[in-house]
Amino acid sequence: MPIRIRTRLLLGYLAGVIILLIIASIGMYSRSILIQGLEKTGAIAEELHAAHTMSLALERVLMPANDYLISGDIREKDNYKVRLAEVMEALKELEKVEQNNELINTLREKIEKINAEAEKIFSLPPVKQTSEGSLLMYAMDNFGKEAYDIVMVDTKIDKQELDMVIEKNKRIVTFVNTSMLGGGIAALIFGIFFVFYMERSVRFPIEMLSKGVKGLNGGKWTKVEIRDGLEITSLADEYNKMVERLRSAYESLEDKVRERTAQLNELNKKLEILSITDGLTGLYNHRHFYERLATEIARAARYNHDLSLIIIDVDFFKHYNDNHGHLAGDIVLKGVADCIKSGVREIDITARYGGEEFAAILPEVDKKGALAFAERIRNVVASHPFSKKETQPNGNLTISLGVATFPEDTAANDSALIQMADNAMYKAKEMGRNRVVAAKQW
Repeated sequence: MPIRIRTRLLLGYLAGVIILLIIASIGMYSRSILIQGLEKTGAIAEELHAAHTMSLALERVLMPANDYLISGDIREKDNYKVRLAEVMEALKELEKVEQNNELINTLREKIEKINAEAEKIFSLPPVKQTSEGSLLMYAMDNFGKEAYDIVMVDTKIDKQELDMVIEKNKRIVTFVNTSMLGGGIAALIFGIFFVFYMERSVRFPIEMLSKGVKGLNGGKWTKVEIRDGLEITSLADEYNKMVERLRSAYESLEDKVRERTAQLNELNKKLEILSITDGLTGLYNHRHFYERLATEIARAARYNHDLSLIIIDVDFFKHYNDNHGHLAGDIVLKGVADCIKSGVREIDITARYGGEEFAAILPEVDKKGALAFAERIRNVVASHPFSKKETQPNGNLTISLGVATFPEDTAANDSALIQMADNAMYKAKEMGRNRVVAAKQW
């Protein structure tokens, strides 16, 4: 069994690991030294930050008392309390990092003296500055300056120590950089050699296999020929066998896909029809009616053509339903739909508008033509042999129709046209049913 690829890879990995171990050893050695310096730097930096915060707080705490003496605004007392709280918070932070307890105690004493002077200032009446207030403010400023100077002296000492630590860290970083650079050059030389070595023995054969695999995506059943005595030769042979199996399976699959696609297209067409069709009457449903009406009105407006809408309602349908049952009522609705479909053109759109309401959209038909069409439908329904129609209140099963025409009756929109036709239909009901009424006719 050929093992040359495995052997080459193992040798290359072993050499790489040795180089990495050398670099890692140098890095670990330098790391411990550098961490110590960084920890020292961090500690001093924290102390400097705390001291800086303390100095800013000391500068700000004096302002409200001075402003109070100038403006007499009693709200400055609240401002002072906020600033004093900031000073105390800064003192707590400084105490966490400062090793000199004597310095902290001295600062605390100065802050107490500042606060004592501030309380005296804020106890004065809220008037403009007086000589007494000036003296108190002078004393308060002196205590603040003394506290500020204490912090700044300590900060200066810490800054000098920080500069020394940083300088030491720079030397350590220089050593680490030099070590890493040497290790990096060694790793680069090894990497170039290893890449060249693997290029000749592994990449070229694998690239041939890769081209063959990519060809499969484009339907190219390309075989590869590799004979170098490595395991890749066996892989190439298996690949060629797979290509043969894929070619056969793909051809069979294409036939099945074509068959399933045809079936799916047919089902999609049926589903599309079902989604816009009323299941009982076979007419378009309410949603599709609105979509088509909006489209047809837009077309009529664009080309300045007429468009008529007829709203149809079955007279006394509830009476028929209550007396003969819903099944008989469904038969009547289907019969009325058949009567409507029998008199329309191919370009006309008929829909079930509601429970016992129907609608017909007549493109390029004016008011006169729509009235004639509606009258024709009314007569067809009135003469249709519906079962037990004689039991209806008027002795027959009839319909009432309302007609509206765009843009004669309204040029607003589809909702306005529907309202006009609907109002006309209800007017037909009021006038005795079994009749056609046009919008604006009464």
